[in-house]
Amino acid sequence: MKNRILKTSSILITLMSAPVFSADQLFVNPQQIDNLGIQLAKPEIVIKSPLFRAPAKISIPPSLDFIVSTSHAGLIDRIEVSSGESVQKGQLLARLFSPGFLELQRDFLSALSEQEMSAMRLEHDEMLFKEGVISKHRLIETRVKFNKYNMLYKEHKQLLRMTGMSEAELSQLTRKHNLHSYLKLLSPIDGVILETKMLAGQRVEKLVPVFRVASLKKLYVELAVPQEKLSEISIGDHIEIEKNGLQGKIILIGRNVDIESQSVLVRAVIDENPEVLRPGQNVSVQLFKQTPHSLYRVPAASVFRSGKGSFLFARTATGFEVRKVITAGHDSAGTVLESGVSANDQLVIKGTAALKLLWLEMGEAE
Repeated sequence: MKNRILKTSSILITLMSAPVFSADQLFVNPQQIDNLGIQLAKPEIVIKSPLFRAPAKISIPPSLDFIVSTSHAGLIDRIEVSSGESVQKGQLLARLFSPGFLELQRDFLSALSEQEMSAMRLEHDEMLFKEGVISKHRLIETRVKFNKYNMLYKEHKQLLRMTGMSEAELSQLTRKHNLHSYLKLLSPIDGVILETKMLAGQRVEKLVPVFRVASLKKLYVELAVPQEKLSEISIGDHIEIEKNGLQGKIILIGRNVDIESQSVLVRAVIDENPEVLRPGQNVSVQLFKQTPHSLYRVPAASVFRSGKGSFLFARTATGFEVRKVITAGHDSAGTVLESGVSANDQLVIKGTAALKLLWLEMGEAE
């Protein structure tokens, strides 16, 4: 009790004259407010109620994660990029010498010749049929052969497209019949090289992965939420990554429980400014519930406990009023309140401890 009296006395000396106390009111003049170093601010209006924190890991959506592999076996001649580099769609990643690729081009040219010959035969037989020189059965046979060779030509053309050949390269091959020596591996998207699995001079087999390329414009945040907390969240609720403040929305709540941790997978998506995040990174996440009415955020130092309640100080014409408040939760920016304040209140954000001490001491004296 002696210590508290001494603390109160020092504050009263600072104030020059003691403020007057009445019930839940502190009558303090402007000079006394300046002496105590009290600062005021309005509460921040928010529409999300903080829930709890959970560990999470950053991952890549499967639709944005690609493996670049070889369509034919061959020898890697040159690799143009390395892990971590940004690439554009269609950019050359590597090239390899492939006998199978040369054979595919040769088969394409052979199918092209057959298609052109059958097209000329069909045109000739259609003219003869109109003149009555050949029967309709003969014309049908010619048309069937043309369809067969035309389909074979289209098949081989599509196979070359699947190797990464562009329309310009296919057109050049069709016109000049010059075979391309190297099979090119191209980036399927604008993205980042996450892995380079081969070296120049290395032989690779058909369909063996050479690169892993991913777009990082959208990322998943996969949370491990204790099963007993699942009733507090729902699809559409928000998350915020601590330290950088990036926000996302929950899009999935898992149906199975991890046996070891007894937690459930909850997935959120971040598609705005995710550049500061990296796949595989572990983060801590704050979850928020969307609320139908406005809440108010104040600095954590503004709210204090007394007995079983939470309180803060609001400015009045003659000093300060002690307000009992109900908290909705805490986040990285402060304490969120459900009731006890309004948007236009001027609240004490610095100097709370001194006012609390005066309030408690004068309450005891009263």
